Amino acid sequence: HLYNSLFRSILKKYQLSQLKMDILLFLANDPSSDTADNIVEKCYLTKSNISVSVDALVLRGLLSRIRLDNNRKIIHLCPTNQATPIIAEGCTVQKDFEQIIFKGFSDQELKQFSHFMKCINRNVDEALACSNLRSLE
Repeated sequence: HLYNSLFRSILKKYQLSQLKMDILLFLANDPSSDTADNIVEKCYLTKSNISVSVDALVLRGLLSRIRLDNNRKIIHLCPTNQATPIIAEGCTVQKDFEQIIFKGFSDQELKQFSHFMKCINRNVDEALACSNLRSLE
């Protein structure tokens, strides 16, 4: 609830859902993961929700779809210049959120937390890979 409440005024200002804002911020924070499949995989979201939100962002001129010559099958997503101020405000809110939740943490504790999160994410990815293999049987 805290994260969403910090975004409330920006979402209202730009008439965006939290998911659409999260997609823009994901692409800005991890430019090498620039496909809808990357967002689904790394954020554990459904393809249908991402697809609908990406379509809406493209229609609003906040995202563009790009096909590279070396692989025309993959569609890369790129925030447009029109999205720049929205992303800048969103990044500020993300930093504010981090300052709130990590208040009082030492540098060592932050490093430990980061390590723990990487281990948890790896475990989740492995569990999902196993469950996907089982569902194919």
